[in-house]
Amino acid sequence: MRRLACLLLILALVWACPVSALEYSGSERYMAGKYYQALTEVKLTGDQRTDIVNVALSQLGYQEGGSGNQLSGEVFGGVNHTEFGNWFGMQDMWCAMFVSWCAERAGISENIVPKHAYTPYGLQFFRERDLNHDQPELAAGEYIPQPGDLIYFRSSRTNKRTNHVGLVTGYADGIIYTIEGNISSLYTYTNGGMVTAMSYPVTNTFIVSVCSPRYITGGTSAAAASPLDLLGQSLCNVATTVDLVSAQLDMCNREPSV
Repeated sequence: MRRLACLLLILALVWACPVSALEYSGSERYMAGKYYQALTEVKLTGDQRTDIVNVALSQLGYQEGGSGNQLSGEVFGGVNHTEFGNWFGMQDMWCAMFVSWCAERAGISENIVPKHAYTPYGLQFFRERDLNHDQPELAAGEYIPQPGDLIYFRSSRTNKRTNHVGLVTGYADGIIYTIEGNISSLYTYTNGGMVTAMSYPVTNTFIVSVCSPRYITGGTSAAAASPLDLLGQSLCNVATTVDLVSAQLDMCNREPSV
C-alpha cells in the first residue's frame, strides 16, 4: 500500500510539471549557438497556445545570415539565410517559415497550423475553416486576439493580399502584441531580417486578419506566467543587438517587412 501511495505521489508530481522538454536536431551552426540553447530550455506544457508563444520567444533577437554558414542567428548577413529556412528546405523570405517552425517545435500538427512559406496560402487555410477574423471585425471589437493566434499583414493599404505573418503574444487596451520573423524595429535593419517583438493598434489598417487555430489547450499547471508576462520578461532579459523595448513603441501604420 505504501508503494502504491508513493507511485501515486510520483505520478501526481509528473502531472504537475511540464509535459516534456523540447528536443530539436538542427544545423550544426544553429546547434552551436545561443538560440538553440534557448530553445532547449523551453518546457512544453501541453497547452499549444502557450507552447508556440514560448518557442517563438526563445528566438527573440535571432538574425538572418548571409550564407548557409551563418545559421546561428548571432551574425547578421541580410540574405534570408536562417535555421527556419534550413528546416523548411528553402532559403527565402521567412516570416511564415518561422511561424511554421515554431508550431512544429511546439508539437502542433499541420492540420492545426499549416506548414507554409507563402502567406496567402496560410491565410486561405484558416479562411476555409472559418477561423479568420478580418480587420473590420477586429476594429469593431468583435474578436479579441489571443496569444498563439496568427496575424497576417499586407504591405500597403492598396494591396489586399497578405505578404507577412507573425504570432500574437498578447492583447491589452486596444494594442496587439506580436513576435514576428523577418522584420525589425525602427532602429535596426530596414529590410527585416530578425525575430522581433512588435505592437500595433487593433485598428491598424495593415492588418489583414487574425486567425485562431483549433489548438489543443489546457496543459499543466506549470504554465503560470501569461504569454504577455513572458514577453515582458524577454524584453528585459534577452541581450541582442536591437533595442527590443523600442520595437514595442509607435509602430502604428508602419509597413511590415516580408
